[in-house]
Amino acid sequence: MGDSSVVEFLRDLSIIIAVGMGGLLLLVLTVVALMLYKKLSRTLAAIQGAAENAQEGTKAILDKFIKPAAGNTAASFGVGRIAGFMFGLMKSRKSKKDKSKKDS
Repeated sequence: MGDSSVVEFLRDLSIIIAVGMGGLLLLVLTVVALMLYKKLSRTLAAIQGAAENAQEGTKAILDKFIKPAAGNTAASFGVGRIAGFMFGLMKSRKSKKDKSKKDS
């Protein structure tokens, strides 16, 4: 066996080892990626379920409270104006009483 055959043998051996390590690394990374995918898919499924529940709850609130209130906007507006007027009268009466007390 000459020097060139030893060099060729070492070169071939290093190529085989590098390819083997690359394949092993690829296999390990694939297994890790699959494990992460399983965990993340469960988490995402749980999040999706929670989002759907929140959507259903929001829709129920919208149907029961918001839509009827929006349907009676004129009545709501009128009640708000009347309440504002009443609070305004009460405020002006208080301020008149306070002024009369200060003047006395």
